[in-house]
Amino acid sequence: WKAVCRVTMLGLAAAAVAAAPLAADAAESFPSKPIVIYVGSAAGSPVDLYARKIAKLAEPYLKVPVQVQNREGGSSTIAMSAMLAQPADGYTLYGATRSITTVLVERDTGFTVEDFAYIVRSQVDPFVFAVPGSSPFKTLEEFVAAAKRQPGKFKVAGFGSGTPHHIAMQRFAQVAGFTYGWIPYDGGSAATAAAMGGHVDAVMTNPGQLRGKGNRIRGLAVTNPERIPSFPDIPTMRELGYPVTDLHWRGLVTKKGVPADRLEILHQAFKKAMETKEWEDFTEQQGQLSGYLDPKAFMQAAIEDTIDARAMLQRFGLIK
Repeated sequence: WKAVCRVTMLGLAAAAVAAAPLAADAAESFPSKPIVIYVGSAAGSPVDLYARKIAKLAEPYLKVPVQVQNREGGSSTIAMSAMLAQPADGYTLYGATRSITTVLVERDTGFTVEDFAYIVRSQVDPFVFAVPGSSPFKTLEEFVAAAKRQPGKFKVAGFGSGTPHHIAMQRFAQVAGFTYGWIPYDGGSAATAAAMGGHVDAVMTNPGQLRGKGNRIRGLAVTNPERIPSFPDIPTMRELGYPVTDLHWRGLVTKKGVPADRLEILHQAFKKAMETKEWEDFTEQQGQLSGYLDPKAFMQAAIEDTIDARAMLQRFGLIK
């Protein structure tokens, strides 16, 4: 009996040793649970739509659910802070926009763009200057002429203060030679809704916000170098005589410290999502352009944008 027990115990021990690598592999497999993407603006905003679409398209490659959670407020610093409060394990991401390069310069949040690990940059799109459908201004020239006659009278809505939307508006106003009042909102959707409701005279937003709004809002000009295929009737500021070119971007980041192999898994999954026909159609429908950058190039671009943002905010007197 003792001999039998000894053989049995040896057999179990051997089986446990043999199974150990498999158990370790299972424990280290990534991802093995749902991934969450925090978004700093309301449902229906450009970055929210972006995050939900790319999450859906990446699920077949990650083989786990990818969920989107909206954490509005603080010009997206609430969502950023929520993501950075999570473990650096790759399960919590942030739907980033170029706004991180301005908000983190303008505000003392305790973190910088270098506290993120960059996964993929996915889109670029210009800004569009638009007025309510009921506005008397049919062209950009008409708005500028009126704004020059009545300095500071007109109110322009947009996402946040000191954000890329704000900077784009400041740049345009300076080039065109007029002053105005900036009304910040917590997201592009809210700013656009304010314009449609007649609460402000104009909005600096993204082209996707005009889609499906019919004659309730009128785009007067875009900041792209060329007209956008999905909005061919909206002229560029440059062709109207205002040399303003400004582009927004969106991508995915996570907390610095996530293991490199996990970052690569995430990068490849979202990159494959961007190679699908559905993604291509979505980008075109939203009036956006392809803006793919790999993690290294994305991080470098974010750092360069931060340097530019600091210079622009200082130039316009928004920071010291």
